[in-house]
Amino acid sequence: MNLFGRLRVADPLLLGLFVFLVLFGVLNIYSATQSYPPAGVPLYLKQLGWGVLSVAALVGLARVDPGILYGLAYVLYGLGVALILLTYAIGHEALGARRWLTVGGFFMQPSELMKLFIPLVVARYLHGLKAPMGFGLRELVVPLLLIAGPVLLIFRQPDLGTAAQIAIAAVSMILMTDVRRGLLIKAATAVLICAPGGWFLLRDYQRQRLISFLDPEKYELGAGYQVIQSKIAVGSGQLFGKGFGMGTQSRLQFLPQRHSDFIYSVVGEEWGFIGAVLVLGLVFLLFFRAVRRAYGTGNIFHSYLVVGLSLQFVWQSLLNMMMVVGLLPVVGIPLPLLSYGGTNLLVMGCLFGLMMAVRGSTAAPRMGAPVR
Repeated sequence: MNLFGRLRVADPLLLGLFVFLVLFGVLNIYSATQSYPPAGVPLYLKQLGWGVLSVAALVGLARVDPGILYGLAYVLYGLGVALILLTYAIGHEALGARRWLTVGGFFMQPSELMKLFIPLVVARYLHGLKAPMGFGLRELVVPLLLIAGPVLLIFRQPDLGTAAQIAIAAVSMILMTDVRRGLLIKAATAVLICAPGGWFLLRDYQRQRLISFLDPEKYELGAGYQVIQSKIAVGSGQLFGKGFGMGTQSRLQFLPQRHSDFIYSVVGEEWGFIGAVLVLGLVFLLFFRAVRRAYGTGNIFHSYLVVGLSLQFVWQSLLNMMMVVGLLPVVGIPLPLLSYGGTNLLVMGCLFGLMMAVRGSTAAPRMGAPVR
C-alpha cells in the first residue's frame, strides 16, 4: 500500500492537528533562535527533520495490529526499564544528570519511551482483571508497582519533571477505570500524609526550585530568573502578540531555554493571548478526539491503551504550560510537538501512531462501558 493509502487509515483530524502543531513548533523555534550564532545545522532545520521522522513513525505505527501490541506489552516494558538502567552504567552525563544514551551519534532519552510502554503494560494487565464491585487495592497493586519502578529509576537519574509527569498521567489512567470510591479516599489521604516526606528525597537544586516558586522575585538573579523572564515574555504579548520574530525577550536573549522547555513563552510573546489559547485549545481537541476514539473501539484493552497514551500527551502539555506561566515550579518538561528535542518529538509520533492503530469509530460514545 502506498503512502496515501496508509494516511487514509489514520484519523485525518488527529493527523492534521499533529502535523500543524509540529510545523508551528518549527516556526517558533526558528524565531526563538534567530539570535543564536551560526554553528552547523540550525536548530529549526534539525527539528524539521525530526518532525518528518515523527510523521513517518506515526503513519507506520498506525498500520500495526493492536493484537501485536497486546502480545508484546511486557517485553517492551522490560526493554524500556533495561534501557533506563543502562543509563546508570554508560549514559551520557550533562548538567549533573545521566539521562541519555548515545546511539549512532544521536542522544536518546530512554525515559521518554516509558510514556509509551507504561500505558501499554497497564492496559494489558487491567484488561485481564475481573472485579464486579470495582477495582480495589488488591487488584491495583501490580499496576501501581509497574508504574512506580521506572518512575523511581527516572527520578534518580535525576529527572524530577519526567518522573512526575509519567506518574501523574499513569495514575490518572487508573483513576479513569472502575476504581472503588473508598480506595480513592484512602489513597488521597495517604498522599497528603506522605507528601511532606518527599522533600527529603529531593536534591538541593530541586528544593531551591520549589522555594523560588513560592517567591521568585526574592531569587530573581538565581533560581527565579527563568520564570520571571518567562512571565514577562507572556505578559508583554498582550492580546495579539508582538508579531512573528519580534519577541524582545527571545531576540535579546533574556529568556533562557526559549527554544526547548520555554517555547510556550515565545508563543505567548509573539502570538499573544490568542495564540497561546489556540495552542491550548488544540491540545484539548487532540485529547478529546483521542478519548472519543477510545470509547468507540468496543474493546477494553484498546480503550485503556488510547486513554493512557492520550493522558501522557495532555498532562505533559498542561504541566509545561503551567510551569511557563508560573503556576508550577520549573522542572524539565518540554511542550509536546512544539519544544525542540528529537527524542520527545519522535516518541510523540509513535504515541499518536499507536492511538491511530486502534481502529474504532470516532463517533460520540454510547452510554455504558465498552465490551471486552
